[in-house]
Amino acid sequence: MTKQQPDWNKIRENYPALEKGIFLNTATCGIMSKTTAEVGKQYFQEFAELGGLARNSWSKALEELKEQLRVMLKVKNGEISLIANFTLGINYLNWMLEKTSKKVLLLESDFPSVTSPWVKNNFHITYITADENGAFSPELIEQLIVENQIEILALSHIQFNTGFRADVEAVGKICQKHKVLFILDNTQSFSAFEIDVEKCHVDVLIASCYKWSTAGFGSGFMYLSHQVLEKYPAPVIGNNGMGVVIDAEKETDPKLKAKAFEIGHQNFSGLICLNQALKELDTIGFKNIQDRITALNQKLISRLKEIKGVKIVSNYPPENTSCIVVIEGNEEHEKLFAAKGIQVAARNKGLRISFHFYNSFEEMETFCKVASEIYN
Repeated sequence: MTKQQPDWNKIRENYPALEKGIFLNTATCGIMSKTTAEVGKQYFQEFAELGGLARNSWSKALEELKEQLRVMLKVKNGEISLIANFTLGINYLNWMLEKTSKKVLLLESDFPSVTSPWVKNNFHITYITADENGAFSPELIEQLIVENQIEILALSHIQFNTGFRADVEAVGKICQKHKVLFILDNTQSFSAFEIDVEKCHVDVLIASCYKWSTAGFGSGFMYLSHQVLEKYPAPVIGNNGMGVVIDAEKETDPKLKAKAFEIGHQNFSGLICLNQALKELDTIGFKNIQDRITALNQKLISRLKEIKGVKIVSNYPPENTSCIVVIEGNEEHEKLFAAKGIQVAARNKGLRISFHFYNSFEEMETFCKVASEIYN
C-alpha cells in the first residue's frame, strides 16, 4: 500500500548533518537521524544502568528487525542472519561453496569485497567486462554463463563507481534457467530501491547497512534461501550469543541453520539503530523513497546535460539509473566542490554524486550551478 506523500522539508529536520552543507555522498556513508541516534544513546544508558538485565529487550528488537527485513525483501522461502557487514557474509559463502562449486562469474569492475574473496580462495573466475560507461546486459551475462559453464554469479545490484543498476529480475531468471547460484550485493541499493528476492530468483542477498539505511556502522544482514541452507551448511560453529551452540550440518530447522552465522555476541547497538532507522524509513514509505530518488536523478541528469564541459558517465536508460550519478572528474574536482560546502566523492570512473530522500531539488540546482563554474 502506497503511503501518503511525505513532507520532505519536515523529514530533513530530523537529519542535522544537512545543516553543515550539501551532502551528496550517501554512497560512502549515509547520515543518521536524530531519533535513531537517540535510540543508540538509550542503549548505552540502559547498559550503564542495568547491565545484562536489559539484554532481553535488546534481543526482542533484533527479532523485530528480522521481521522488518523479511517484509522489505518479501521473504517467504528463506531466512535472515544478522551479521556485521557484507564482507563477512561473502567470505562465509566462499567457505560454504569452495568444496562443491568452483566456476564463478564476476563483474571485472565490481566492488573489491564482491570479487576479491573468490580470487583469494582460488575459484575459477570468468569476468564480465562492462562498456566504457560501466553498463552491461543480461544477454552478455547469459552468454558468459553458457560459454564457461558457470555455477555461481556474484554481482552488486548498483555499481559503486558508476551507479549502474543491474536488471536483477532478468539476471535472476537467467540464473534460474541455467541452475546458477545467484549472489547479490545489496549494499548500494538496500533501502533505496525495493527488491523481491524470490521473484528475482536471488539465492543469497547480503548488505551492509551504513549507507542508504541511515543506520551507522557495524550492522548488516544475509538472506539465504531454504534451498541454499539445505544444500550448503554453514562452515562455522560457535557459541551463539544466547548461549546455544549451533551446528548447521546437524540442524533441520532452517531458522537455526541461518542462525549458525550469528556466532558470538552480536552488535546490539548497531542492530538496534538499524531497527529504528528502518522503522522511520517505513513510516516515510519505501516506494516514496524510491520515487523521490528517481525524481532527484532525473532533475540532476537533466540539468547536467545543459552544462558545457560536463560529461555524464552514468547516462543510462531509466531502468538502469539509481541513487548515484557519475560525471567525469577527479580528486581536484572533489576538493573544489568541498570548498563550496558540497560533499561528493572521486571514484574510479570520475566524480560520484550520491543522493537520498533527504536531499532536495534545490540542492541539485545548487550543485549544478557550482559545477557550471568549476567545469567552465
